[in-house]
Amino acid sequence: AVAWTATKKMQLNAALHGLEWIQPNEQSLINEIQSAIAAAVPGWPDDFPCDMTHDLSATRFLRGHSNDPKLAAHAMIDAMRFRKQLIADESVRRLRDKIGTGVEADMHLIPHADSLLQFIPPICQLDGQSATGLPVVSMTMRQLDIAGIAAFLATEEGPQKFGSFFTGVLEQRALVLHNLSMQQRRMVKTHDLRG
Repeated sequence: AVAWTATKKMQLNAALHGLEWIQPNEQSLINEIQSAIAAAVPGWPDDFPCDMTHDLSATRFLRGHSNDPKLAAHAMIDAMRFRKQLIADESVRRLRDKIGTGVEADMHLIPHADSLLQFIPPICQLDGQSATGLPVVSMTMRQLDIAGIAAFLATEEGPQKFGSFFTGVLEQRALVLHNLSMQQRRMVKTHDLRG
């Protein structure tokens, strides 16, 4: 009989759902992706944070593109060009510094949260984890204050702040998932619940 520890259960579940750690047969494809990025994106990898350059990031793109390294490289090149511009923004740099190696999302750290959270229902990481050890995010869409958001977007700085807020949400999620993946030594994703 095998003693099933919580870690063993998480590793088995990860393998069954494509969340396993980087596999040996993926490494040459990941190397191909990394080389393509280095040829196309100035400053790669030295000018980028390690969560973006880690092989785990390339693995996400590889698996998300049917293990085709050319498709994965093309998508990752576009993403890294965008994120290079994004992390050049002072508010995003501050956000990333506040998160550091953290493993929980905090919506109040997002740029312009003080202006926008009043219109947006609570988006939160629930206490604990799913049965498979993954973080759970809940957002009740029917509670969006559409009129409030429209009025906010009609202000002079509204569109810029709105865009900065939502790119901050995505950047925070990417960094927290990377940190959790490194901690758990598997590819972590969130379970999104929308109501």
